[in-house]
Amino acid sequence: MKGSTHGCFPPPTNYFLFFHPPDVKADNTAFSIGGIWSVAKPSLVPGSWVSVCLSYTAQDALWTYYTAGKERASGTLRSSKRKTPPAEVAPSGWLVVGQDQDKFGGGFQADQSFRGQVARVRLWGRVLGAGEVAQVAECGGGAGDGLLPWLTGAWTLNHTARVIEIPRDEICRKKGPYRTVLSPALPYSTAEKQCSAIKANLATPGNREDSDRLRTLVQETDPSCYGGPNQPLLWLGATDEKQEGEWVDAKDAAMRFTAWAAGQPNGGRRENNAAMTGAGAWADVSSKVFSYCAVCDAADPLVLTVLGLCENLPHDHYYVQESHANTKPYFRGYTVSNISWLEDRWLAKHPDSKILLSYTPILPYEYPFGRRGWVVEGAEGCGRPGDGSLALTLTTCSRGNFTCDDGSCLPMEMRCDSQADCPDESDENHCELMTIPESYRRHIPPRSSQNDAAYPVSLHVSVLALEIITDKMEIVMDFEVTLQWLDRRLVFSDLNEDSVINGLRLDHLNRLWIPEVSFANAKGNAHTLIDGETDGSILRWGEPRSGDSTYSREVYFFTGAENPIQLKRKYSATYSCSLNLALYPFDTQVTHEQVTTMKGMNCLVENVRSYTGSGALACDFVLGAVDDFVSWGGQRRQRGKENWNSVGRGRRGR
Repeated sequence: MKGSTHGCFPPPTNYFLFFHPPDVKADNTAFSIGGIWSVAKPSLVPGSWVSVCLSYTAQDALWTYYTAGKERASGTLRSSKRKTPPAEVAPSGWLVVGQDQDKFGGGFQADQSFRGQVARVRLWGRVLGAGEVAQVAECGGGAGDGLLPWLTGAWTLNHTARVIEIPRDEICRKKGPYRTVLSPALPYSTAEKQCSAIKANLATPGNREDSDRLRTLVQETDPSCYGGPNQPLLWLGATDEKQEGEWVDAKDAAMRFTAWAAGQPNGGRRENNAAMTGAGAWADVSSKVFSYCAVCDAADPLVLTVLGLCENLPHDHYYVQESHANTKPYFRGYTVSNISWLEDRWLAKHPDSKILLSYTPILPYEYPFGRRGWVVEGAEGCGRPGDGSLALTLTTCSRGNFTCDDGSCLPMEMRCDSQADCPDESDENHCELMTIPESYRRHIPPRSSQNDAAYPVSLHVSVLALEIITDKMEIVMDFEVTLQWLDRRLVFSDLNEDSVINGLRLDHLNRLWIPEVSFANAKGNAHTLIDGETDGSILRWGEPRSGDSTYSREVYFFTGAENPIQLKRKYSATYSCSLNLALYPFDTQVTHEQVTTMKGMNCLVENVRSYTGSGALACDFVLGAVDDFVSWGGQRRQRGKENWNSVGRGRRGR
C-alpha cells in the first residue's frame, strides 16, 4: 500500500510506503513516511490471512505496528539527522495497493508488485486504540470504515488485479490448530522430540469431531499407519505418568475429552501413554515398547527458517508447511522454492534452477528439522569439495535463540557457556572463541585506527606478599600483573558475560601480539611471561552482532575493537633497596618498582629505561596508568602513583 503526493516533496514522491522487501532473506516489513524509513518484524506467513495495521501520530512521530490485532513493535520515526516527517499530507495524491512506484502515477513493474490477496484496506484520519485494532483484526466494525471504504467506485483495477469473493469466515475466523503428521510408526519419545523441534505438542483431540478429523488426517496422509479398526493408529499426547489414573494432555492440562475403548485404560503403572485405534477409540499403552504414527499440534503455522545456504543458491530462506504429500509434510517457500519428500529423501527444489539439495535420513521417520548434512548437486563452489555435503539448519527458533542439532531452542546466552543445555549437548560444539585473519602478524602491535599511532595497554599490579630481608637490604615481592588491550584486527564469537568461560588457550596466545613488560630494577631478567601459568581471557564489553543466514549455526560476533584481551599471571621478584635505617621505625622511606616495556620498542628516543616526564614518545603502544595496592597488617592502602615509574611506547606514561 502506498500513498503519493504531487509537487510538495522532492523525489522519491512517496509520502507513505508500506511493503515487504523483495529480499526473501530479510524477514521484516519496511515502511516510510515522508521519506523517513523504519523496519518492523512482520509475523506474516504466506498462504495465511493476517491483519496488518500501522498507526502514526504526526505530532510526536510515534508509530505502532500490529499484526493479528497484537502490538509487535513501536518507536519514533526520525532520520539519522534527527528529522521527523512532515506533519501534513499534500492533497491530490494517489493511493496504490500492490505496486511500488518510483514516480507520481508511475506504471506497472512486475519486480515491484505484490503477489497474493488483499482485503479490507482502510485508512483512518485518527490513531486507533489497541482495542479498536483488535476488533478490526477480528473483522469487527467498531472503528468504522475510515476515510476510504474498501472496494468502492474510487478504486481502479489495473493489469492482472481482479476482485474475487471470499467467505468472510475464511478471513476473519481464528485459524488452527495446525497439524503435522509424523510417519511411519516411530517411538513415543522420538515423536515428542520431533514435535518439540517445531514448537508443537503431540496432538490430543478436544471433542469427537476433532478426534475424527485427526484420525482421517493420519489415514489419508500415510495409509501404512492403519493396521485395522482395533489396532493402535497414532500416539496421543495424553499421559498419566505423574499420577496414576489422572490423565493430562501434552500441556499438562486436565483432559476435557476422552474416548476410551471398553475396559480401557487397564495397564496400571505399566502403561502410561495413550494411543488412538483405527476406529477412533483410545487405549493405554507402554511408550517403551510400541511404535505408532503421530501428529504434532500447534497454534500457529509451521514456519521453517533455513540457515547455512550458500550465497549462490536461489532457494528460499523461509518455508511454511502448506499440506502433506507423499506421506510427509510439504513445505512451500516464501517465493517459489519447496521442500518435499520423494521416495527415501528430502528434496529442496527451485523451479527455475537445476541446483538440487537433498537430505537422506538414516531412519525413515527422521525429519529435516534441526541441523543436518545435506548434499548439493549442481552448485559449483557450494558444499564440501569431497562429497558436496552442506550443513543446513531448518529451525523454528526465534531471533536471540540457538538451534540445537535436534531442532530444539535455547537462549543464545546459554551457547558455549561450558554447560551442556541442548538435549544432544550440541550447544557446546564448535565453540571457536576467536578468529585470526590470515593477514594477522603477531609482531605488529594493533592500532586503534589506520591513522592512530597506538592502542593503550592497561597495566595493573597487585602486590600479594612482601618479604624483607634486612641483612641483604632486599625485598622479595609476590605480585600479580594484569594486562588489558584491544586488538581491532580480531573477531570473537559467542562471548560469555563471565570472562572465565572466555578463556584463551596457550596456542591462542602464541598466535597473538602480546605486550611484554619488564620489571627493570628487579634482580635478573624479570619480565612478563606467556606460559602454562598465564591466564588469558576475553572480556565481553561490546554489544554482539548476529551472524547472517549463511551460517548454519546462530552465532554472536564481537569486535576486537570493543572487547579487550586480558592476561593475568603471578610473579615473584627480588629488589635491592638502599635504605638508611638509622631512624627506623620513626621515618618513612620509599622504594621503587620500575615497569618498562620491551620487545619491538620502535621509539624515537633511544635507551629509554624509565620515563616520568610529560612529553610525547612516538612508539608502538601506550602503557596505561599503573595501579598498585599493598596489603600490609590487614590494612589496604594505595601507593601514590608518584612512587611508580612507567614507560610508554608512545606518547607518555599515564
